[in-house]
Amino acid sequence: MAIPNIESIIRAHSDFSMDDPAEQYIEATKMHRLTFGIDMPDTHSLHDKPELIKATWRATKQTDGRVITLDDPNVDDDLSQALKSRRTVQRFPTFKAFRDDDISQLCWSADGVSGSLVEEKGHWGRTAPSGGALYPRDVYLIFPKADAAHAGSWHYNPYEQRLEHVDDATLDEVFSDSWQQRAVANASVCFVVAGVFWRNRFKYNLRGTRFALIESGMVTQNLLLAAQRQHWASMPFGGYYDDELCHALHLDGLNESPLSVVFIGARGQ
Repeated sequence: MAIPNIESIIRAHSDFSMDDPAEQYIEATKMHRLTFGIDMPDTHSLHDKPELIKATWRATKQTDGRVITLDDPNVDDDLSQALKSRRTVQRFPTFKAFRDDDISQLCWSADGVSGSLVEEKGHWGRTAPSGGALYPRDVYLIFPKADAAHAGSWHYNPYEQRLEHVDDATLDEVFSDSWQQRAVANASVCFVVAGVFWRNRFKYNLRGTRFALIESGMVTQNLLLAAQRQHWASMPFGGYYDDELCHALHLDGLNESPLSVVFIGARGQ
């Protein structure tokens, strides 16, 4: 018997408006190669305003003045050490290819299966939580040409603990602008957390999109801490062109769209 497509079942019972504000938000916040200056008008001018940059260093909310002074945190355990020592690098000094066990550990740490949620086998929990356990996100990996064993774009299947080939597009090709190349040169892999909005919109409607955004952040933090624990350097990266990244990962850019990008590579000495 043929297994029905879950997307077809869910979307057949959902009434998504053609004038959908959640979809409009995703579309409006995309960045495109030909309209970069319009999409991000103050990116370059910000570097000419050191006083504005400094003002953000300790920016916080102003309250009525009453305070509770907290004890110093315990930073001696492994998790606290990873949190304390995690930094975003500005470059990767050398290229280092991943071993399969490194890839497996990072993928599982980011959003792998952590155990059964209910007695009925088949409903699995993941290392990052999800509203209603609907998991409106997928994890993808893009490797560079320099990694001959893995070069190309892959989808992480957490239920089978495997990578599934998506496209031959490599990291070098997807991030081809000169300024992108300078930033991600020598990166070992690019992780992409993509929102798959239809998985929870049938239950949560517009709020489901917010859940997808929140959950992508949870998956990303898992990945960053795992990379730190495994002695890899990491660089969360917002400078991607949405349409080009969607093309490499076979995402339609509307029902499935990239939300978070992280490059991982070798640490400096």
